[in-house]
Amino acid sequence: DHDENATALMLELSKKYGLIPTGGSDFHGSHKPDVVLGRGRCNLRVPASVLVPLEAKWKQRRHAEFV
Repeated sequence: DHDENATALMLELSKKYGLIPTGGSDFHGSHKPDVVLGRGRCNLRVPASVLVPLEAKWKQRRHAEFV
């Protein structure tokens, strides 16, 4: 539901604070019938490329647990 300006701001803040930007459809089943799983209300598209930094961070944290 966010417009281009809000999305750009969130991306800027994620970079500033070292966060990994992701996205989600906010699907809650029949409680929100206008929200489609994986697409939200506006045909949301989260690229598979977001998995690369998430996996790297996960591996980094897993490694830190065992050191």
